[in-house]
Amino acid sequence: IFLFWLLCAIFCTFKSYPAYGDATFYFNYLPIWSFLFRYVRHSLVIMCMILVAFLMAPITWYLWIYAGSANANFYFAMTMVFNVAQTFLISDLLYAYIKRKFLLKNGLTVPEFNGVDGQLEFR
Repeated sequence: IFLFWLLCAIFCTFKSYPAYGDATFYFNYLPIWSFLFRYVRHSLVIMCMILVAFLMAPITWYLWIYAGSANANFYFAMTMVFNVAQTFLISDLLYAYIKRKFLLKNGLTVPEFNGVDGQLEFR
C-alpha cells in the first residue's frame, strides 16, 4: 500500500502542469502513515516550505494579475518551492519507512528519555 501511495505522490508531484488539487489527492492519505512521523527527519523545513508556498502563491498571483507589479517568475518561484517541498516530503517519508522496516527487522527500538520517545539517528 505504501508503494501505491508513493507512486501516486510521485506522479502528482512531477506532472507537467502541477496543481494544488493534485497534491491534496495524496495529502489526504498522509494520516494512514502517521506511525512514520516519528522517524521523519526534516518535518519543520517541509512544513515551513509548504506553508510559505500556500500563503505566498495567492499574493504573487494578485501582484502579477491585478496590481501589475510582479511578473510570472514570482508565481513560478512559489510553484517551485511547493514542488521542492513535496519532493522533500516524499523522500523523507520513504526514508522513514525504510528506517522503520530496518528497526522492526533487527529488533531495535527507539529509546525513551524522561518518558518521551527519543530520536534515533544513523551515523
